[in-house]
Amino acid sequence: MFRLVSVGLMTILLGAGAAHGEVVFHEPFQDDMDDGWTWLREESEDWRLRDGALEIRIRPGDAHSVQNALKL
Repeated sequence: MFRLVSVGLMTILLGAGAAHGEVVFHEPFQDDMDDGWTWLREESEDWRLRDGALEIRIRPGDAHSVQNALKL
């Protein structure tokens, strides 16, 4: 059985700027994902953007065989 996870609006605060609320990354997951995202062994049938969220079907695997992993 597969599980589906959903990630909504993503905002990341990093480093010294985080203490002052400086946004260093923001992804609204609207019509398409921003440039810079790359897939590791993408299974295009197992993910979608819907209602401002990224939904990914989880598949079993380890660091050498994971599917649908996103890298920024």
